[in-house]
Amino acid sequence: MALQKSIQHSTGVPVSYWRVTKVLLDYERKFGAITLSGYYNQQARLDNKRSLDARQITVSAELFDTHFSSGELDNNTNPVKQAYIYIKTTPEFSDVTDV
Repeated sequence: MALQKSIQHSTGVPVSYWRVTKVLLDYERKFGAITLSGYYNQQARLDNKRSLDARQITVSAELFDTHFSSGELDNNTNPVKQAYIYIKTTPEFSDVTDV
């Protein structure tokens, strides 16, 4: 699973293929951090090229249980899949396409 959205890197290169590379969940503090790594395109990722960009998405305490409570994960999905669902609720990635 990954997301497609073209975002211009500071070098001018478009980054269009985004995948979750890290999910950190702190159940004591109700905090989460998701790292998205961006590649030129899907083929670059499949060819094991290095990512061109990375974005850190913070999961606020207010939304933590909605997406990452143990009950939510037990009933619906794994943490990485749920991270993709959460990312699509953020302003920067609300208009992405699943790939």
